[in-house]
Amino acid sequence: MPTHPLYALAHGDLVSWQGVPPRVGVEWVKDGLGPDVVDDAYVLVWRGGATGPDGVEIWLGDERQVELVQMPLPRVPLGAMEPLGPPELELPSNWSRGARQFAWPSRGLAVHASPTAIVRILGFPVMSADTFGTHRFATMGQPPRR
Repeated sequence: MPTHPLYALAHGDLVSWQGVPPRVGVEWVKDGLGPDVVDDAYVLVWRGGATGPDGVEIWLGDERQVELVQMPLPRVPLGAMEPLGPPELELPSNWSRGARQFAWPSRGLAVHASPTAIVRILGFPVMSADTFGTHRFATMGQPPRR
C-alpha cells in the first residue's frame, strides 16, 4: 500500500510530494496523519514525524479545503533536497536571516534553507513558476490571509 503523500512529507520525504490535490479537506489530512490532528478552525496541527516544535500546520481556505502545508523548523537534513534536482526558482526567504527559498512549484513544494539547515518546508497546490514567484506564499512568507 503506498504511503499517503502528506504522511511522507511530514516525515521528510520531499521526493514523494506532488502538491496538495485539488479540493481536499480535513478528511484528506486525517487519512494521511491520523486522528490526532488538532483542529483549530482555519489551521490543523499534527505533532509527529520529522517536524519541529510547531508540528505540521495545515492551513485551510474556503470551505475548509487545504491551501498550505507548513513545517516550521523541521528535522530534515539539507540532503533531502538533492534528489529533487535543481530548483525551478530560488528566491529570498522571509523566514530566516541568511536563508534562501528553493522552490519546485510544479510539484507544489518550497524549502527555506540556510547554509546549514532546512528552516521551513511549504507544500501547496501545483502552480507555474511565474504564479509562485508572485504568490503570497513565496513573496510574503505568510500562511493564507484570513
